[in-house]
Amino acid sequence: MRLLSNNRLSKLLFLPVEKGRMNGVLSSFVNQAKEAGTMTLTSTKGTEPKIPATSSWSLTGSLHQARQDFTATLLQDGKVLIAGGADHELGHSIIYKSVEIYDPQTAQWTPVADMGIGRYGAQAILLTDGTVLLSAGMGDGQNVVVSEIYDPKTGVWTNTGSLNTQHGAFCAAISLANGRVLLAGGLDESGTSHVKATEIYDPKSRVWERIGDMNVGRDTFSMTLMEDGKVLVAGGQSDQGTTNSAEILDLTTGVWTPVSPMLHARIRCSAFLLPNGHTMVAGGITNLEGTAEFYNPETDSWKVKSMQTGHAITTATKMKNGKILFIGGANDVIGPTREVELYDSVTEEFQLIEDFHVLYPRNGSVCATLLQTGEMLVAGGDLDPTTDKVMLFKPFFITTPKKGSITGLRPVFSGLSLFANTPVAVIDPFTSELIVATVTDAQGQWSVTSGTELVEGHHIIQAVISGQGTMTVEFEAYRSFGD
Repeated sequence: MRLLSNNRLSKLLFLPVEKGRMNGVLSSFVNQAKEAGTMTLTSTKGTEPKIPATSSWSLTGSLHQARQDFTATLLQDGKVLIAGGADHELGHSIIYKSVEIYDPQTAQWTPVADMGIGRYGAQAILLTDGTVLLSAGMGDGQNVVVSEIYDPKTGVWTNTGSLNTQHGAFCAAISLANGRVLLAGGLDESGTSHVKATEIYDPKSRVWERIGDMNVGRDTFSMTLMEDGKVLVAGGQSDQGTTNSAEILDLTTGVWTPVSPMLHARIRCSAFLLPNGHTMVAGGITNLEGTAEFYNPETDSWKVKSMQTGHAITTATKMKNGKILFIGGANDVIGPTREVELYDSVTEEFQLIEDFHVLYPRNGSVCATLLQTGEMLVAGGDLDPTTDKVMLFKPFFITTPKKGSITGLRPVFSGLSLFANTPVAVIDPFTSELIVATVTDAQGQWSVTSGTELVEGHHIIQAVISGQGTMTVEFEAYRSFGD
């Protein structure tokens, strides 16, 4: 497969790098390609490839305090704020008010000012001004009603408006389109009655305001801001036990309206708004582990789809390419699991990511945070005992749009390399000649442009990442139908 002769190499030098320097870089990459070993990636014809074997897990800097049931917030500067939490391993809960910040540049955690009140199972929301609102949670034997705000610029915590109701641990909160914060549900201080109350925080007035109650009091449930601006809650633990009930809040009226219940009751599940306007509620502890349900607001109906494995008490995060990554949790066969699963809303398929099991089996009370680079930071949690271990997941994606061009100097691949500002060469493994090249931007996004015409159909290429070795990639090329 000879896609580019040496005399056509100059056509690739339109990239935003000084010409002589690029020639040297590409020459070095060609030599790396000849010397380094490769890893193989399989693909499904007509779809984008699976995550290739250059994706990896690694340990990064450990927390100063092992903790579970804490909050993790991505700050505007790309750092991660972890606050509070507890250790439930000693027959009773040791509750923390300590706070630390992770810097992706140094891979280190730095302790910062403590919160005023220790709490676990709280809710943390990044406000539009870059500060962090921390609310609710369980303190030392009591529910916490005082909310605090952390200002990364000053490193100071300040008390703000108190909640009107005791929501306790494991209520739910989301940021609304207008910058306000919605918080609902929880468990009262007696530990016997689930909370129906709903409140909205206004950052301008710094006050919580009660609005209409939910129809069912619940905790450990999912909450999703829908495409039309309404809010869907589903599942959770209620006074009657694990529930499959669901309801929608109309923020213009403050009224909750019951909708069709899920087909399976579940708690500690994960919910995401999908590009088609539907909501996926997946995993959690259910009477049928390893399932996800999809809510269609137009028909007020749910449908169930099997996952590849059970993910009770899992953590799930939407990645930069729009796919949803489920990390660990537990299933009904082996208990805590190391398996990682990916949901693709385009193909509507769940896929186990083979060979990318997490370094440690992950049960509950862990936090996963998507960094600005596209890496996934997975910290703390219950590993028997509570752990200070922190893992970093580095994905490498290559996608081939079905409507992408296959002729001329046009992008035909795009993805996320995580190697910001690093040139990526792609080598024909049969001739060792360069066929495509690119330079990633500061966010790690990249596109690959071909210097020659690609024949529609199946191809095999070899990508060389600076300082990372090589990999073999299979992909499909498609003719453009114009759009």
